[in-house]
Amino acid sequence: MPYSPFWEWISLSDDGGAGGDAFFKSLRASGNLSDSDILAREVIQNSWDSALKQRETIKDQGLEFRMVFEFKEFKGEEKKKFIKSAALGDFLFPLSNLPTDDAYRIRFQSELNALKSNAPLQLLYCSDYGGHGLFGHPSLLKGSILYRALYYLGGPTKVQGVAGGNYGFGKGAFVKGSKLHIVFAYSTFDKTQNDKVQRRLVGCSFWDQFGTKFDGRGRFGVRAQTGPSVSQKIVPYEDTEAEEMANLLGFTSRGISGAEDFGASFMLVAPTVSPEELKDSIEQNWWPAIEEKSLRFNVQIKGYDGTKIAMRPRENKVAKHFISPYISALELTSERMDQRTLGAYVTNVQRQKHGVLYAHVLKEQAEDSLVDGRGDHLIHGRIALIRGPRMVVSYKHYPIKTAICGVFVADDKYDKELQATEPPLHYQWAIEPSSDIMREHTEAAKVVMRGIRSRLNKWLEVLTPPPPREDTYVQLFADLLAPFMSGKNPPPPPPPPRYEPISIRFASGPNPVAVKGGKIRTEASFSVKTSDQFKDENIDVVIGTEFQITEDDKDSGDSWGFELSLIGKKERAFRDGKGWRLRLTPDDELKFTFISDPYNSNYSGKLKTFVLEGNK
Repeated sequence: MPYSPFWEWISLSDDGGAGGDAFFKSLRASGNLSDSDILAREVIQNSWDSALKQRETIKDQGLEFRMVFEFKEFKGEEKKKFIKSAALGDFLFPLSNLPTDDAYRIRFQSELNALKSNAPLQLLYCSDYGGHGLFGHPSLLKGSILYRALYYLGGPTKVQGVAGGNYGFGKGAFVKGSKLHIVFAYSTFDKTQNDKVQRRLVGCSFWDQFGTKFDGRGRFGVRAQTGPSVSQKIVPYEDTEAEEMANLLGFTSRGISGAEDFGASFMLVAPTVSPEELKDSIEQNWWPAIEEKSLRFNVQIKGYDGTKIAMRPRENKVAKHFISPYISALELTSERMDQRTLGAYVTNVQRQKHGVLYAHVLKEQAEDSLVDGRGDHLIHGRIALIRGPRMVVSYKHYPIKTAICGVFVADDKYDKELQATEPPLHYQWAIEPSSDIMREHTEAAKVVMRGIRSRLNKWLEVLTPPPPREDTYVQLFADLLAPFMSGKNPPPPPPPPRYEPISIRFASGPNPVAVKGGKIRTEASFSVKTSDQFKDENIDVVIGTEFQITEDDKDSGDSWGFELSLIGKKERAFRDGKGWRLRLTPDDELKFTFISDPYNSNYSGKLKTFVLEGNK
C-alpha cells in the first residue's frame, strides 16, 4: 500500500497569482464549442503534440500515436474503495469554509452527496501512448512537463515547428470535463539527465477561492520527505508507489520498456460528457488526422460496458461531407474551377502560396435540421479551416445559397503564423493585430481569409452565371423607379418582356486590387451603348454606380466612396451626383472606369450599375 493519500489546499500568497477558477474560466470564450468539443480538441491536441515531439526526439516518424478514452463505472464496494483511495472525503473541508447558502457550495455538495448514494460512480480515463509523458519533478518548474501541464496556467508553445496549444491552457479542458473539477494524472516516461524517475501520479482540483486563506486549488499526493523531517508540502507518487496508487484508482497498467509505452493517462471524476457525445466531437474535429493514414494517428473509445467504439468520420453526419474535398486538396497539382468543384491556391500579392482551397457542390442537400446556435447550417456554405496538427480549427460559414462545402489546408510554411493568431481553444484565426498578436502573424491570416472569400466569390459566378454581359439590358428606368422613390406601393407586374434600349458590357472586373497599408480597392471598366433595336434614336440617360462593402457576404452593407470616370470627351456630358447625365446617340459606345476608395481586406465589395432613362 502506498503512502496514505492526502489532499493539500493551496494557500493564498501575498505575491498574488491565479486562483483555481482561472484554470477553467480561461476557456469560457469558446466560440460555438460544446464541452465535448473542448475535451476532444484540447486533450487530444496536448497528447498529439507530445507524440510529434517524441517522434522528433527519437527520430522515429513511424512511431504510432494511440489515444484511448475509457469510460468506467464503480459500484458498491468497488466504489467505496475508490472514494477512500482518492481521499474524496477531504473535499468536505473546502466546502465547510463557504457559507451554507453559497451557490458554489450547494452545487458541489450535491455532487459529493451523490458519491454516498447507491448510484454508480462514473469516471473517464484519457490515455495516450507514443508521447513523451509528463517527465520532470515539479520542483524543476518550467523545466518539468508535469509542472507545465498541471501546476501552471498558460505557458510556452510545446512543440517547435508543428504545434497546437499550450499545456497550461489544456488543463482547463480536463477541469471542465469533470463535474467535480477533479483530475488525476498518471504518466510513464524515459529517464533524463535531471530525472531518473519513470512513473509519477498526482491529483489536482480547481475550485473557486474558499475561506480567507485558500485560492481554490487542491493537490493530491504524499507529504515530501526532507531528510529526518517531514514537510507539509504534497508531492506526486513516484515509481512503485505511483504504480500501486494507479491500480487503486482504476488506471490501466502502463509499461516503461519502450517509446510506445510512454505517455500520460488522465482520469476525470464524474465526467460531463457521454461516450456518444465524445465520439461525435472527435469525428467532427479530428477527421483530417484520422483520415490521413500516414500520420499513424489512432483514437478509440471504450464505453461503460467495455465495448470498443471505433472512429468512423465517413459516417459522421457532418464530417463525411468534407473528407472528399480534403483528399482532393492534398492531391491538387493545378487549379480548377467548374460548376461542380473549385480547387485554388490561396496566395498573397507576391504569389506566395499560403494554402489550398478545395470545395464542391453537394450531390444531395444535407438535413435542414443541422444548424448551429445562430441558425446557420452546419454543412452548407462551410469551409473547414485546417493546419499542421490536422485538427479542424473551425468550420467557417459563408452565406452561400448553393449547397457547397469545402476545406482550406494551410501550407506548413505559415503554420506558425496562423497558430499564433489563435485563442486558447484554437477556434479561429484573428486578422487584426493586438497587444499579444504580432502584425506579421495577422497578415498571414488576412491573406488566407481574404483569399478564401475572393475565390469563393469568383466560383459563385461560375455556379450561377449572370446573363451574357453583351446582352445585359438595364431595366431600372425612371417610370419604374418613380413610385419606389416616392415611397408609394410598387407598381403592378410589368408587361411581357421587351427589348430595352440600353445595354451594359463589362470589359474587366469588378476585381479586388491590393493597395498600400494591407487594404484593397475594387476596380472595373464597362461600356454603355444603345441596343441594336434602337439604333435610330437618341436617348437622354443618367449612368451611375452604387458600391457597398459587406462582411461575410451579407446581402447589404455600408455605402462606400468611389470614383466613376468617363473615358474621353463627350459633348453635353456632366456629372449628376455620383453618375453622369448625357445624351446617348446610336453611334456612341461610352466607356467608364470605376475605382473604389481603399477598404479593409476582410470585407467584400459589391458593385451595382444603373441607367436611368430621361426624355429624348
